Amino acid sequence: MACRVLVDEAKIGWASNNRAKISSDYSETLCIGQGDKAPRAGSGDSAIAEFCRKECCDLLTGDKRAYEHMLDAEGVKSVQISLYALDKPADQKIYLVKIY
Repeated sequence: MACRVLVDEAKIGWASNNRAKISSDYSETLCIGQGDKAPRAGSGDSAIAEFCRKECCDLLTGDKRAYEHMLDAEGVKSVQISLYALDKPADQKIYLVKIY
């Protein structure tokens, strides 16, 4: 598993509430739109995929269709999606996306 993970901006609140779980799987957590290491807020799926591929990090998102545009990103050969957790208050699944 990658040592870093990028959290989609729509799931930053969930990530904050589940810091312990994420920290047990990853040594560093980046959030879209926060800090100078992560993509800026509003970045498209293709840009996020390119970032994750170049920076060797996984993505946590609630967007089950994000992969559609990720496959258009430069250098991306495949996208693997699996269930990571449940965001119970939002009644939404959190997906782990690995980009190769």
